[in-house]
Amino acid sequence: MKKIAYILATGFGSGYSPIAPGTAGALFFMIVCGWMMPGFPLTVQMILTVMLFVIGVYSSNIVEADLIAKIGEEKGHDAGCIVIDEVVGMAISLIAVPNTWWAIITAIVLFRLFDIVKPFPVNKSQNLPRGWGIMMDDVIAGLYTNIIIQIVERVW
Repeated sequence: MKKIAYILATGFGSGYSPIAPGTAGALFFMIVCGWMMPGFPLTVQMILTVMLFVIGVYSSNIVEADLIAKIGEEKGHDAGCIVIDEVVGMAISLIAVPNTWWAIITAIVLFRLFDIVKPFPVNKSQNLPRGWGIMMDDVIAGLYTNIIIQIVERVW
């Protein structure tokens, strides 16, 4: 079970990227299925995102606990190789977003910006325990991204 958790939590290995593993995880999602997400019916988008979130909390709990046991709290807590949170954040960023290149590229850029800068309450959500803390900052960053895209789409 631990091996499967590692595969899922690391975005099928994309989290092992030596450069910007979070961005690699977000791009992994976009390459595999993110570009299709806006074309799915809204209910399918929501169900897929909730499923990814549940998988993310579960797998990141397992991987974080294992890494803390192996390499210690400082390096194991919310380790860079865990990128399922970026996958979920990107999925949230794309819910009900138009299926246009502008919207998809904007989602990637804004999501990564919010995930890196961590405006309130993104920064505070990381204090939640275990997998919840790993996942929730990216959930909020994805919500911020989605809200901005929705507003811009309605104004233009």
